[in-house]
Amino acid sequence: HAIQSECLSTIDLLAPVTTKGLDRALAFLAAYHTKLTPAVEDLLRRATSDKDAVRMGVEYACEFGAASMLKILTKGWNKDTLDFNIANQLLERALMSDNADTVDTVRAFVPSVSSENIALALTRGRADVLKLLGLGEDERSIEAAKKRLKAEIANKTASIKDRMPKSV
Repeated sequence: HAIQSECLSTIDLLAPVTTKGLDRALAFLAAYHTKLTPAVEDLLRRATSDKDAVRMGVEYACEFGAASMLKILTKGWNKDTLDFNIANQLLERALMSDNADTVDTVRAFVPSVSSENIALALTRGRADVLKLLGLGEDERSIEAAKKRLKAEIANKTASIKDRMPKSV
């Protein structure tokens, strides 16, 4: 409840003694974009020893664009840490968050970007994300993608995932 109520003083009191339910705690920290105080950062570092907590924390950090949290949880990861499919699933979540810092953090441990994620990035049309993926050199193609998405939204043919970024 402390995370949901966004009471930093209570979070800071509970973080050092939290040992159970780390996976849910990390999910809430990501979803509520909780400020990373020293106590919360220490909790995240301690959580890296719990495989299930890290998995859930990384998934939620990707989904909700919690880049600072993601950097702590994935410290030391590289392109060999995860297999291609899992890494690209995380990248998909990061792309859907529309947070360039999150995409950049995940990109560091993705062996190669899948064609589906390239298509998703182009569909989302975020210039900062496209540039990170080496797709943003042509401003006309970005504008064309934006116009196409606007037309799809107006015609009610756009996927619900493409209609509104999670960061809004």
